[in-house]
Amino acid sequence: MNNQNQDLEQSLFLLIRKISKVFRETVNHAFEKAGHDVTSEQWRILKCLWQNDGQIQQNLADLVNKDKTCITRIIDAMEKRNLVIRIPDRLDRRQKFVYLTNKGKELQEELMSLAEKVSLEAQQDIEQEHLNILKKALEKIYSNLSNS
Repeated sequence: MNNQNQDLEQSLFLLIRKISKVFRETVNHAFEKAGHDVTSEQWRILKCLWQNDGQIQQNLADLVNKDKTCITRIIDAMEKRNLVIRIPDRLDRRQKFVYLTNKGKELQEELMSLAEKVSLEAQQDIEQEHLNILKKALEKIYSNLSNS
C-alpha cells in the first residue's frame, strides 16, 4: 500500500472519530440547553432501556460498546440523577438488572426529539441516496473490522 492510500485511510478514520465527537458534544449541548442533565452516553443507555426495559448491565455494555467499568460509571451517574434503578438478579446477585424510573421514562419523547433534530441538522443538504451509500460503506467497514 502506498503512502497516499495510508494517508486516506488515516484521514477517513480520523474524520469518523471527529464526527462522532462533535455529534456527542452537540447532543450534550442540546440536552443542556433544554434543561436536561443527561449526557449523550447516558442517552444511549436510556435508548436501550426505552426499547427493552430491565436489562442486565453487561447487555447494556455490549449494546453501547462500552467496557464493564465504563458502563458501571455511567449507570452510577444515572442512578444518582434518578433516571434508572439497579436490582440484583434473584439467582445471581452479581448480576444487576437496570430499570428505568418514571423520570427516565418521561424523558423519552423530548430527548429523542432533540437528538433527532441534531441528526437531521448534521445531514442537511446531503441527498438521501448519498446517505444510504455512506451508511452501507460504514457498515461494511465495521463488518470487515469486527470479523477480522
